[in-house]
Amino acid sequence: EKEAVASLKEYVDSLPEAYTSENIEEGRMAVAKLKDLITNLPKAVEYADYSKVTLYLNNCADLNESYYTTASWARLQAAINAIVYNLPKTEQEKVDKMAEDVWNAYGNLEMVKANYTELKKVYENVPNESFYPNYTDDSIEVLKKELAGLDWNLLIKDQDRVDKMAERLQSAIDGLILKGADYTSVYEQKARIPENGSECYTEETWKDVQTALAIVTYNPRYAS
Repeated sequence: EKEAVASLKEYVDSLPEAYTSENIEEGRMAVAKLKDLITNLPKAVEYADYSKVTLYLNNCADLNESYYTTASWARLQAAINAIVYNLPKTEQEKVDKMAEDVWNAYGNLEMVKANYTELKKVYENVPNESFYPNYTDDSIEVLKKELAGLDWNLLIKDQDRVDKMAERLQSAIDGLILKGADYTSVYEQKARIPENGSECYTEETWKDVQTALAIVTYNPRYAS
């Protein structure tokens, strides 16, 4: 193609600026040769339509590799790298197949699961249900609500949601309020001790009573 164009240019440059009546025949021959040279120029190549390829590649442009499994990402990259450009229109079918391969690989990308490490650590600190009665009803309801809202199947694109679940669950655990213990029996037994007990009991037994009274802790944070 380049050689044909160069030959035409070279011939045109060699022609005189004008022909006179004296060399009119030479001019006619020049026109005939020009026609031949132009006729023999190779036809411009009509390229295949790559609009689908471009569209599908644009869909892949902002993808985050870390969101997808290694295997599915590799398949997409292989499809992209297999694209051959500047094919003629006669090979449109091949171009369409390349576009289809990219689209299929894009549609089959597999996202990895979100990172649940922190949430699992927090979850380990949730008290056993057998201890729920030790806490106020309101604080337990908050904990139950957070536990019911846990979703263990989120993907990496929802990592923020997983992190928020961990924060809210930790907050619910920290917000648990222990009920005060029931001291009714303690008060009943204490009331049975006479005020002049030191006069009624031996020194040793009265000392035991005083020791028992001294170890009583009122209003503990944990109900036993």
